[in-house]
Amino acid sequence: MNNITSFTPAEIISLQQGQPVTTSLKVAELFGKQHKDVLHKIVTLDYSEGFNERNIELIIYQVWER
Repeated sequence: MNNITSFTPAEIISLQQGQPVTTSLKVAELFGKQHKDVLHKIVTLDYSEGFNERNIELIIYQVWER
């Protein structure tokens, strides 16, 4: 049986300059997936021409180890 994931829009979406946004990290966390698998799916989905350029932006996170 499939597990149903339940969350509120505020848990996955925030507004930046009036536009709804989320991150692949947040999607992976909320759906219980590995981040690398979410990234792979984003890159390999068959979007209409120009969709990625208008809707998906690469953000680089710096992780500092102590």
